[in-house]
Amino acid sequence: MRGRNVYAVPMSQPRLGSVESGAGRSEPILPGSELVVKGERLRGELTKILIDGVEFTPAPQDVAETKILLSVPTTLRPGIRALQVLHELSIGTPSSPHRGVESNVAPFVLHPVISAPASAHAQVAVTFSPKVGRAQRVKLLLGETPVPADRVARGYAINAPANNGITAADQLDTDTIAFSLESIATGNYLVRAQVDGAESVLQTDTGGNFIGPKLEVL
Repeated sequence: MRGRNVYAVPMSQPRLGSVESGAGRSEPILPGSELVVKGERLRGELTKILIDGVEFTPAPQDVAETKILLSVPTTLRPGIRALQVLHELSIGTPSSPHRGVESNVAPFVLHPVISAPASAHAQVAVTFSPKVGRAQRVKLLLGETPVPADRVARGYAINAPANNGITAADQLDTDTIAFSLESIATGNYLVRAQVDGAESVLQTDTGGNFIGPKLEVL
């Protein structure tokens, strides 16, 4: 005769308010950042984080009723990411985790970090962290520096090559993209990149002036 287990489980849906950087509410979320997930009723019997539908498990000591801490997973790509909290239930004989209730969705932006050579001619190879997927929309943004006194500063938005330069059929992402500089005037530029709308962050000095990364187009 097959046994049957009956459970009386209080269902309390988690509610998300925001996803922030551990460095501060106004700071950008970057690779290696700590995510601070804020909300209500966040701690369940078994608490998971869903990012774009993929499950991640925070450490038990990092899960509280109103806050969950989680390091940015290294598998994420830059761009706007969708996060939820999932409460699983441990039921059955023997017990095993089963999907319970999910929170609302809270978006956050994972900004790319880029590096480029100090100077380049004809094309420039820019490295990205995290890696960029072949189908993501990528642009290189150049802003002339310093701003000339006698005219408007030059600015350019350069589209990445098709498939972000990936030619191998089985390659899904890349950490380096070569951008054409053929139509760019010679000079010095501050460099940013945009991946699916998420922009890299310029470096600043103690006075808040933008200082890098810089590229001299020869």
